[in-house]
This record gives sequence, C-alpha cells and structure tokens, in this order.
Amino acid sequence: MKAKLIQFNDIDEFKKRCNNFPMYFLDNGNICSEAYRSQKCFRKFAKTSSKLERELTKKITSINEITPVHHHNLLPKEKQDMLPWEKLLGAYNLISEYVDKAEAKDDAYFIIR
Repeated sequence: MKAKLIQFNDIDEFKKRCNNFPMYFLDNGNICSEAYRSQKCFRKFAKTSSKLERELTKKITSINEITPVHHHNLLPKEKQDMLPWEKLLGAYNLISEYVDKAEAKDDAYFIIR
C-alpha cells in the first residue's frame, strides 16, 4: 500500500495531530533534533525556504531553552500557546511536498496514512 501524506488546512486539526513536527525546528545539537534536521525533505525545505526555516528554528529553539520540547503535547498549555502554529502549518505543508512518499513507512517524521 502506498503511503499517503495528510495535508492540513485547519490549524486546530494540525495542532491535535502534528505529532512531533516542531522537532524539525529544534537546533540544539541533540541527537533527536539532528535526526529530524538531517532528513532530505527538511534539507530541501531549508534551501528553498531558508527565511522561514531560520525564523522557526530560532523560535522553537528558544522555547526549548525554557521548556524542553520533545513532543508538543508534553509542553504545558502556556508553552504550547507560544508555538507559532500558523507558520508551523505552512512549513508542514511545504516540507510534505519534499517527502519521498514511496519510501515513507510510518509517521515518525510526518503524519502518513
């Protein structure tokens, strides 16, 4: 069965189901963040949308310095509200275009059904 990437138009649905997508924008040298940032789809996004990538990376990394972000649902509500959800959704939809859907096996990095 071919993997199907979910695209979101609704910000509330994205917030509920984005899994650990904000990890792509955590740049702290941690092995987990490096695993996300080294993905081909993210590297291509970083090249084509460098301004958005830098902006989100700066914001998510600074939030992480306050409260570690491993999964956005683990953050206290006030920290979840600090996440730039609209920009994260836009980045998700852009990056998802670069995911190799033929090789996608699970939703470790993206929400795939």
